[in-house]
Amino acid sequence: AHRETIEATGARLAVASPQAVETTADKWLTQTFFRSLELPTPRSWLPADLDPGALDFPVFIKPRRGSASTSTFKVNSVDELAFFVRYVPDPIIQDFVAGPEITCDVVCDVDGELLGVCLRQRIEVRWGEVAKGVTVSDSGIVDACARIAHALPAAGPITVQCILQDGAPRFTEINARFGGGLPLAIAAGVDAPCWLLARAAGLPMVIPPLGSYQTGLRMTRFDA
Repeated sequence: AHRETIEATGARLAVASPQAVETTADKWLTQTFFRSLELPTPRSWLPADLDPGALDFPVFIKPRRGSASTSTFKVNSVDELAFFVRYVPDPIIQDFVAGPEITCDVVCDVDGELLGVCLRQRIEVRWGEVAKGVTVSDSGIVDACARIAHALPAAGPITVQCILQDGAPRFTEINARFGGGLPLAIAAGVDAPCWLLARAAGLPMVIPPLGSYQTGLRMTRFDA
């Protein structure tokens, strides 16, 4: 929102527009955005539009605007749903999708040109942030990330979240920022900070083809 003030100093702001950030910050708008691109996403409801008796439990509830998995719950019955709809602030309810979680580090330059995508499977998550991860490859997810970045439109970094259900992705969230597991993507060859700085400085750089990075590379966080 303060792009003009910041860039008047001579800086370049590597972040999406306020409109794009609003789409990613509101989980309901995010689901609408995925559906507009015909990307698979869990069925979603707002409390006012919900018929609890028609749901296939379990379902998943979370705030429309939240982060770090705060106030997110698996809901197993109508009685639990009645409680959590009151407990979770401004909630959205979705089909519960079980499977490996994939975080997609996506980086565009400040003008929106897509530079790279790296997929990381979350092995362990603590407080909403990845603690252990491994790089994986899926050309279909990479292509979907490219479509998302173009349509949003993205600038700078975004992270795209999906869950693999029977091997197929179900897209769930977008964050208009770097992800906490970015060091793994950098180590795998998608050095987003370096690329953004080089572009801003007008330095030559070699960017590998989209989806080219080291797979099977693992990262674990160490608390010290």
